[in-house]
Amino acid sequence: MEKLWTPGRVGPMETKNRTMRSATNEHLATRQGELTPAWMEMNLELARGGVGVIITGQFAMDATQRADEGQPVLVKDMEPAMLERSCAILRETCDRVHEYGTKL
Repeated sequence: MEKLWTPGRVGPMETKNRTMRSATNEHLATRQGELTPAWMEMNLELARGGVGVIITGQFAMDATQRADEGQPVLVKDMEPAMLERSCAILRETCDRVHEYGTKL
């Protein structure tokens, strides 16, 4: 158990420990697929809790193929303001998660 909290590697990437949160569908996007502050907060909670690597949940690359209404969508042809807001949340989430030494 002690080794779990020691630095590790995933290929060439060094990690602060050997804990990893696997991809899931959090159902934290809007009905239209836009990322939400709740999605960001969930990732920050994992980072604050000490998780070394977070693999984000499902992102739909085709708005017509979403698993459910809570699944985020990131596609070039989505409504520009919605894409901009989602990208801003994604960038802020990355920056803030990295402050905890967690890889995203």
